[in-house]
Amino acid sequence: MEYLFEKGDTRTTFEKYSLSIEAEIERLSNDQICNTDLEELADYYFDKHQIEPITVFKDNITEKMSETKIKAYNHFYRNDGFEPQYYNIDGYKIMHEIPFEGDTNLLYLRPNSFYMSRFPVDNIINSTDEKYGQIIFSLDFTKNELENNKDNIKAFVRNKFDTELRNYYGTISTINSEVSTYNSNLKKL
Repeated sequence: MEYLFEKGDTRTTFEKYSLSIEAEIERLSNDQICNTDLEELADYYFDKHQIEPITVFKDNITEKMSETKIKAYNHFYRNDGFEPQYYNIDGYKIMHEIPFEGDTNLLYLRPNSFYMSRFPVDNIINSTDEKYGQIIFSLDFTKNELENNKDNIKAFVRNKFDTELRNYYGTISTINSEVSTYNSNLKKL
């Protein structure tokens, strides 16, 4: 398991990017600058250093269900050695594969405005030129939970998934807004 939005912050990261770009431009020789159209040079550095925001394809999420054992807290536990603190119950793991494109590194940055919670995921698969990236996110349900909602299991699972992912999507939206600001200031830089 890993956590999103915890390995750095957008402000510090984008400042480092800007300083790196400035240093790269300062290394240009006078001949390179004088013999190149400045607008073309600005376009080159913009294309090279702009950040691609994260786009989540919510309509293409896939689900896979498998049986599992779920660790549940024993409410009768008293630390006296007679009852275990946890026990395993039958359940299901529903794995959601959420396709996305964009700069995967953004998923690890905390935006300037953020939720005070953790964002666990099972795995992140980076996107490539040929294939979208994947955010792998799973939910565990007891057999009883699904049996109690057997008339509309799909809607029950989808509602739980949407509730859990609401803040994930909100954080991605905030990061994308900051990326948009960064990219719009990049040409001026």
